[in-house]
Amino acid sequence: MEGAAGRSARSAVVVGGGVGGLSTAIRLKLSGQFDRVRILEKNDRLGGRVKTLKLESCTSSSTYRFDTGPSLLLFPEEYMRTFEELGCELPEMKPVGNVGYRCFFNRRGPRRPGQDTLDLLLEDDEMAAQLESVEEGAGEAYSRMIRAARTALEVGNGAFIDRNFATLAEFVNPLRFLPLLPRLVDGGILNPLSLLRPLDGWLRGYFRDPRIRALFTFQTLYVGLSPYTAPSAFSLLAATELTDGVYYPAGGFGEVALALEARARQVGVEVELAEEVEAVTTSSRGWVSGVRTKGGRGHDASVVVVNADLPWAQRNIAGLGEKGKTEVRGGGA
Repeated sequence: MEGAAGRSARSAVVVGGGVGGLSTAIRLKLSGQFDRVRILEKNDRLGGRVKTLKLESCTSSSTYRFDTGPSLLLFPEEYMRTFEELGCELPEMKPVGNVGYRCFFNRRGPRRPGQDTLDLLLEDDEMAAQLESVEEGAGEAYSRMIRAARTALEVGNGAFIDRNFATLAEFVNPLRFLPLLPRLVDGGILNPLSLLRPLDGWLRGYFRDPRIRALFTFQTLYVGLSPYTAPSAFSLLAATELTDGVYYPAGGFGEVALALEARARQVGVEVELAEEVEAVTTSSRGWVSGVRTKGGRGHDASVVVVNADLPWAQRNIAGLGEKGKTEVRGGGA
């Protein structure tokens, strides 16, 4: 959200000090376009959902660490690229072993050995053998599915994940797929429009057993979507786990937020905690002029970035999305 067109933007406010807010604030400061960049965080700490809890053992001198938010790191190349661009050292990333994780299924009736769990196995042959033991033909179907999912991963970031769509018509526009058609067909996606089908429905073309489909669809919950409504393009989430691997930061996910916080302070980003923003303010001409907190404090800014969760921000921050004043995009505003 920007102030009047043509006006030199010299100050910026970032609402929300999660990983996205920290990264954005650092980028704004490093751009050299702003004399002042501030993060306003409603909690008493930075990091957003990223939080590490440490508890002392009752029976020994050990300390146990729990990541209460994200714990698995996907798309490691994105972290590497981002931290390099920010001039920040990325915490050590360690790959998880062959078993990414184990899924437990609640089955009615008598328990059947070997039927209540499935593992996310990172070795293709082992994964195919496991699926074949559950459903005849599932091993071969897995090979076809993971090929198509990998293709969705390679083209889906630019076509879906990194883009904003203002209307449903823009999202389903078949013309968007024409430049991608050769790559999609070569990757086993003969009908590009199938990427718009619900993910669970798309997987029914490969697997009958609902547990197998659940193993490859629950990843949509990472981004707050249901596998019964999310487009099958989001099969790319399972693809990155299965083909790129699953990682975790040494010392816990909190190390990622701490590294970004340290870099933000180093470059001169100002941080104010326990400051909940209640409104984006505008000038008499209708341009963004800053924000107002619940305590009644005003913060002038010619650029405001709202990194809070979009549904929460729309409910709790006045002035978002008003025509001619602000614009709301993506997961944050």
